[in-house]
Amino acid sequence: MDKTKSSFILATSFFLYSNLQATNLDEMFTSGKLSGDVSITYESREQDEEISKYFSNTKYSVGSIALNYETATYNNFNINIGFRKFFEIYEEDHNFITKHGVGDSTERIYDEKGWTILSTAYLNYANENIDIKVGRQDLKTDWLTKSHDAVAIISNISSKSKLNLIWSKKRGRVTNRELRPFLKINDNDGIYKASLDYNFGLLDTTTYILHAPTSHDIYGGKIKINKEFSDIKTGALIHLAKISEKKQEDGDMIELKAYLDINGYKSTLGYVKTGKKNGWASAADYGDLVVPFEEGINMYKADAQTIYFMLSKKVYNSYITGLYGLTEYGDYKGDEFNLWLSHKLNKNTSFKLGYTLTNEDENDSASTDMRQLNMTLSYKF
Repeated sequence: MDKTKSSFILATSFFLYSNLQATNLDEMFTSGKLSGDVSITYESREQDEEISKYFSNTKYSVGSIALNYETATYNNFNINIGFRKFFEIYEEDHNFITKHGVGDSTERIYDEKGWTILSTAYLNYANENIDIKVGRQDLKTDWLTKSHDAVAIISNISSKSKLNLIWSKKRGRVTNRELRPFLKINDNDGIYKASLDYNFGLLDTTTYILHAPTSHDIYGGKIKINKEFSDIKTGALIHLAKISEKKQEDGDMIELKAYLDINGYKSTLGYVKTGKKNGWASAADYGDLVVPFEEGINMYKADAQTIYFMLSKKVYNSYITGLYGLTEYGDYKGDEFNLWLSHKLNKNTSFKLGYTLTNEDENDSASTDMRQLNMTLSYKF
């Protein structure tokens, strides 16, 4: 298996490299685009009771500078490479020991190799029928999110169908709010995913399988309905997933959503249910698109049922979103409220604010009420 994967990577790299050596290669690089941002973020977390390193009172502010260079496209190829450098501005407790280091900020910002990281580095080939990315890239798909060292292929089989293939070796996080190291996935065996999207007019369907060789397999499917009536947009989603485990109890999940967009108000009513014995098991180990909350910790537990309502509205240069949900898990229940504000100060400068309030079951000793505030100011160039 390792020889096969190594041969595939070498062959792909050689193919890309060979094509990039054609004439006008200099122009491909000299006509590229440099971009980036300078950001400052602040976060505070207050617990009713400090019951763990994660559920502890922390306050900190960090800044970061990001630089990204994207070459021009030549023969359908281009290269994208980026870095981000973090630096400390303020910590209330420099001596607090978190799970990942010393100082309040190390609960969210940590990497044993330092606070300068290669955030993006991929080769891209794209035409009207196929898009291939090889290297460090962002993924936003069911059960694979954040940044990955991966090969991702999107192929348009027809005007109505699309095939998606992914192999990921490592996963990390690099944004202006968080830094997590890139760690090997699934005991160094990587993870594979294949999905097929098909459009039936009003119906969009997705079927997928994810294979983690020594850990688990996920079999899932989605049906999404969209309909427009003049200025009103409506829709619904049904998502089912079955998790087949190799070392523990199997898991499963049901996700239901209903959407309504009217007069600029976007509302979502959602329901999520996890398996009675082991929740959704290993499914969310490498990310998910199911949990809408800032925390949403109870949603990952066994025998959990969550119902939530989200409402968004654009007001002038601001986008405001409120979210409230209630989760019942086993003999306990808890609720969470989130408020997000995104405001564009000018063409290049934006401000984001997030507030989280959780109200946990007093009989659950593994949880505690929490209040979290985060603010981020970013200038993009």
